[in-house]
Amino acid sequence: MKILYLVHAFYPESQTGTEKFIYNMASAGQKNGHDVKVITYGFNQRFQDEQSFKHVIAWEYEYHNIPVIAFKYKKAQDLSNYVLANPKMRDFVTYILDREKPDLVHAGHLMRTGEFVQACIKRSIPYIVTLTDYFLVCPKYIMLKKNYQICHSCDYGKACQQSCLEIDLDTVKRYRKAKYILQHASAITAPSQFVKDLFEREIKGINVRVVNHGLDCINQREKKKVYQKGDQINFGYMGSFGVHKGISSLIEVFSRLSANLYLYGFSSDNMLLNLIFKKYDIDNIKLGGRYTSAQLQGIIDTIDVLIVPSICNETYCFVIYEAMLNQVPVIVADGGALTEKIKNGVEGFTYEKNNTKQLEQIISLIMEYPEMLNMFKANISQFKIPTLAEETKTYQELYQSCYDCSNYLTIQHDDTEEAGLPFSLTFMEEAVYNVKKAEDIVISNEEWDDFTTAHSGRVERWLLLPLWYELDYLKGKCGNTSKTCVIWGAGNSGEITRIFLERFLPNFKIVGIIDSFQEGYFQGIRIYKPEELKRLKFEYVFIATTSGKEAAQNLFKKLGLKPIEDYFFGYGVN
Repeated sequence: MKILYLVHAFYPESQTGTEKFIYNMASAGQKNGHDVKVITYGFNQRFQDEQSFKHVIAWEYEYHNIPVIAFKYKKAQDLSNYVLANPKMRDFVTYILDREKPDLVHAGHLMRTGEFVQACIKRSIPYIVTLTDYFLVCPKYIMLKKNYQICHSCDYGKACQQSCLEIDLDTVKRYRKAKYILQHASAITAPSQFVKDLFEREIKGINVRVVNHGLDCINQREKKKVYQKGDQINFGYMGSFGVHKGISSLIEVFSRLSANLYLYGFSSDNMLLNLIFKKYDIDNIKLGGRYTSAQLQGIIDTIDVLIVPSICNETYCFVIYEAMLNQVPVIVADGGALTEKIKNGVEGFTYEKNNTKQLEQIISLIMEYPEMLNMFKANISQFKIPTLAEETKTYQELYQSCYDCSNYLTIQHDDTEEAGLPFSLTFMEEAVYNVKKAEDIVISNEEWDDFTTAHSGRVERWLLLPLWYELDYLKGKCGNTSKTCVIWGAGNSGEITRIFLERFLPNFKIVGIIDSFQEGYFQGIRIYKPEELKRLKFEYVFIATTSGKEAAQNLFKKLGLKPIEDYFFGYGVN
């Protein structure tokens, strides 16, 4: 299988958790026999073997045997770090997709690479989106307001315009674009339950699967040091020095303490930090500088406790598990994914985000009683760390599943990003819903458009397109012959499905509604439990629930029901 990986930056120029994730997945894919390639934005232009397009320059290189295509804008694009589509990249994207002919695209980050998934949708190339941060609902990707307080919801993009964004960008329109991208993805994954829950709240109707990032546990080492009263404890921080990472709180706390703090990472402000330390005579904070993955083990060996003081809700944190892999206890700010598995007083300590007084008390406690680290180490030795083998196995299976389910529908789009129905359809003779050629359509465009416009306040028109295919197919097949059917789902999707069935297939009598949680009647139709389905006499079923789709299909399989022959999907379910 040919797989392209999309990421906003990549090795060796950039080396955060997202880059590590993409490298791990590409390496695993390559080992499993796939033809892989990473597409990324490059900051340091290569003048040899570069290729010029209208607005970008591209070049290729290898990183640890992984082929990489890097591109860079010829001129700075003011909004390039925020938008989810950039028409100025279109000739470059077209060239790459024509040349590479990928079977699957895996997007690890859509900053500067969003135009590729727009093209994937047009070409019916299956793609997976991994939500490595909040970029699709937050242009600044960290869900922090401009005063660095937590943003709990983008409110369909309206919150960004009202209280946060300092740039000239229509964030409501951007939100719609993000929703569109996720709703067309073959699969959506997230590294933590926190991210899954947030995105499923922010963008209704999507289904996010949690796949924890994993580590290569072959490198696991036992920290043999036994701590005793009076031992000097070295505290450490590893990562970027962005404001949202809470570096300022660490400096504030350790400027009042005698304990040693080692800061390992990357920042454009290292010189400024050194000047601050010198001015205020802070000699217990050391700057270790940038580090590579090869140096990671040596750095972890020098610290006794890792601190992760982020003021944002982190989506995941590789470095926590890398420390624990080597039995190094942790102190983490609560919130986000950081405390999903870390328990206060078990693997280390958690503290209230931004509470420097509480952080100082914890550090002072460890300095006074360093022997408590022995208990944390013993607990960590029993901690189940997600492995890279587990993660890569899950993704390899997901790749195959998405590839097997591809060749779905061919959709042609406008170049605009306006709300509404921004594309027309090209019907395929071999389409999954067995729809006839366009000239044989029974339900006309005009008839459909009139009815959908009348219900525009309740439905999203593009979500109705699969339902149009199904109803048109059934009307052409059954004509005016009386039929019986069942709708599985007593929610909004079920109601919209019923409305359109009654309008376009009036000869179909709905004999029951299936729902696991509701009882009584729905729109005057009796509700039955799933186990009662076999009691009903029906010819077709419409699955009108995304959350219950898998359970419905499992039951249908047991009953010998087949898609298209016996069941279809209702409004908003795919």
